Amino acid sequence: MNYNSPKNAQYINSICRAIHIIELFSKENKEFLGLLEISRLLNLQKTTTFRILKTLEHCGWIEQKVPNGKYNLRFNILIASASIMLNYEVKDIIFREMTALRDTYNENVLLSTLIDDIGICLDLVKSKHKLRMTTREGYQIPLHLGATGKTLLAYQPQNYIYQYIDKYNNKVNQTIDKDKLLEDLNKILKDGYATTTGEVDLDVTEIVVPLFGSNNKFLYSLTVSAPQFRLLKIGQERIVKSLIDTSLLINKHMEVLGI
Repeated sequence: MNYNSPKNAQYINSICRAIHIIELFSKENKEFLGLLEISRLLNLQKTTTFRILKTLEHCGWIEQKVPNGKYNLRFNILIASASIMLNYEVKDIIFREMTALRDTYNENVLLSTLIDDIGICLDLVKSKHKLRMTTREGYQIPLHLGATGKTLLAYQPQNYIYQYIDKYNNKVNQTIDKDKLLEDLNKILKDGYATTTGEVDLDVTEIVVPLFGSNNKFLYSLTVSAPQFRLLKIGQERIVKSLIDTSLLINKHMEVLGI
C-alpha cells in the first residue's frame, strides 16, 4: 500500500496517513509498533512517519514507550470509540431515565461500560449540589475497587475474571486480595446490585445496578454516586429500589429494540 501517491485536492494526505497509522495497530494485531516498522508497512518515508507520530503523540492519541521506543495507542482512542457505542435511540431512553433519577435524588448518575480491561464512564448526569463529585465522561474506572468497577467485572465470563485478576495481580493484591474480590463479585451476582463506600473516593458511596440488552447480555452499569452523608439521609434501600426499577424499564426497551 503506497501512501506517497500524488496529492488529491479533495483530501488532506497527512490526515489520511495519520488514520492509517492508527488503523495499523488493529490490522497488525499488535500493541506496540516502531517507527521503522510503521514506515515499512505503510510505505511512508521515515521523516514523514516520524512527524505524524509526533503529532499524534502531541494530541494524546498515541504514546512512545521507553525504553523500547515503540508506540502504542492511548486511552483517548477508547474514549472516542466509546462515544459511538450507544445506539442513539437507546441513548435517549437511558439519558431520560438517568435524568429522572438525578431529579429525584439530586445526585450524580453515571452510565459505564467495559472496553479492553478498562471501565469507562460513557455518560453522566450531574447533581445540582454545590458540593458534588468531579466525575466526568471518559473517566477511567478501576474494576477491582468500587461498586461500579466491580459490577462491570462481576458480569463478565468467569474465565475473563480470572484472567483479569492474574493479569493485574499486583494491583489487586495491593488494594483488595483475590479471595475478597471474588467474594464481592459473587455477592453482586446474587444480590443483583452493588454498593461500596470510600473504596475509590473517600466517604463517597456508590450504588450500582447492571443493565442488560436482548438475550440477557450485560452491557452497562448504572450508578448513583454521592457523599456518604447525603445518601444516608436519603436512604440506601430507597435508591436501590429506584435503580432496580429503572434498570428493568431500560432493559425492556433494549430488548424490544434488539440491542
